[in-house]
Amino acid sequence: MTVSCLPRFAQPYRVVCNATIEAFFEGRAARSDVRSWGELLGRYQRTYWQWFGTLRMECGAFFGRSPPEENRSSFWERIMGTCGGLAAATGKLVAELRITFFGRYRCHQRRSFPDLEAESASGFCFAG
Repeated sequence: MTVSCLPRFAQPYRVVCNATIEAFFEGRAARSDVRSWGELLGRYQRTYWQWFGTLRMECGAFFGRSPPEENRSSFWERIMGTCGGLAAATGKLVAELRITFFGRYRCHQRRSFPDLEAESASGFCFAG
């Protein structure tokens, strides 16, 4: 069995904590942590924007029905409201869809060898 532990305070493959990412995406630029990480957070945002089309398509109705012309900002707000924050939303995305807000979750992707799939199991642990 393989276990992947995702801390609730951070995104997979990202150095900036969830609270700072959320504050940046919500436009709270006056916070000192947001100012300190501003350049990197801008790159996170561009990555999210580029990934958005795939993210929205793969989510489908996973977080409930979305408006037909939903944009990146309203999608983010809807998911944060539905899940209660970035940590919970990421946990659901990784556990169910193996994706994050910034790309594919590279651990535990489906194998392309059906015989090996039957022999392995994987689990997720969301550390608090």
